[in-house]
Amino acid sequence: MTPAEALEQVHGYERRRDVDIMKPTPENMLEWQRAQKFVLDKSSMFADMQRRVLWANPEVDYNTVSPAANFAQVNTRCQPLMRLHQRSN
Repeated sequence: MTPAEALEQVHGYERRRDVDIMKPTPENMLEWQRAQKFVLDKSSMFADMQRRVLWANPEVDYNTVSPAANFAQVNTRCQPLMRLHQRSN
């Protein structure tokens, strides 16, 4: 599937949702579930690939530069002191 076809599929998802809200028949609900599954599968694949890219290239991961977890912030602030301590020994 080309990116243009995938984009059209997503727009079809939005149209499908609108139709299903106005006419919630069993057939429309089935089509809605199929469209929803397609979008969820694509988003899952995107998230998995993003995670793999960040693991392989930590320099582009904002969380490694500015961690949000408290223990990571403490560790980041202590690293210069640890390096200084190691040099003095």
